[in-house]
Amino acid sequence: MDNLIQQDLVSSVQKVFTILQALGERNESGLSELSKRLKMSKASTYRFLQTMKSIGFVDQKGDADKYVLTLKLFEL
Repeated sequence: MDNLIQQDLVSSVQKVFTILQALGERNESGLSELSKRLKMSKASTYRFLQTMKSIGFVDQKGDADKYVLTLKLFEL
């Protein structure tokens, strides 16, 4: 794997954990709030959240644009 691809992968992992940490600091957060706090684009933040949601680590609270951590983290 070349160096550029490895840097991208590490960067993505860092972003995932940054999002998890930000969600852990507050009970729930909206997309706009998270992207501003983390200085990430809304589109990138949304893609990360949807990926984490699809594997069960993040959930959306009701119909609102609020994201929360799930208990799946404790299964690790």
